Amino acid sequence: MKNVGQSIERVEDLTLLRGEGQFGDDMAEPIGCCYAAFLRSPIAHANILNIDKERAEALPGIITVITGTDILSLTKPFISGVKVDAPPICTCH
Repeated sequence: MKNVGQSIERVEDLTLLRGEGQFGDDMAEPIGCCYAAFLRSPIAHANILNIDKERAEALPGIITVITGTDILSLTKPFISGVKVDAPPICTCH
């Protein structure tokens, strides 16, 4: 907690300003690298009635198609709140 409320010297600025910064997107893709694309309905609150996975997977370069139904059993809704007794980090009087 020694840095709370204190200025901290930024050490990355000079490298970034010189254009010498290195980012994940600058790295070469590994051989066999795959990409993911997400398709969402263009209609708000629409229900997707059908996805022809076999037809989509038959397209060149497509490895697999994963639908919401496929992962429904593996996911849970996000937690909207956490109810725990957390001690205060700092008390000011």
